[in-house]
Amino acid sequence: MEPVKEKYPEVIRLPGGLNSEYMVLECSKVPGIQLKIFWKIFVSEEGVVAPVLDLLTKVPAEALDLDTKKVVDNAPNSFRKLIRVFGIEAAIDHLIKLM
Repeated sequence: MEPVKEKYPEVIRLPGGLNSEYMVLECSKVPGIQLKIFWKIFVSEEGVVAPVLDLLTKVPAEALDLDTKKVVDNAPNSFRKLIRVFGIEAAIDHLIKLM
């Protein structure tokens, strides 16, 4: 699978470069909408490695007023469900396609 940054260079920004702790997805259809994906890697005392990803949304107030189904509020939980079902790369890919 092609890395998502190379697949969607117009949508994805890595503010800290390749060592960034998060990526920004910018919606090309609606200016001002951004999704930030933060990641951490946890290693247990037993050596089990677990990536943890969180999604934060940045949406203009005008757009939030139109969100009657609370899609923006539910986005972080929905993103975690996508990760469990499809894996990290595919979840990010699906998220970008929805934007």
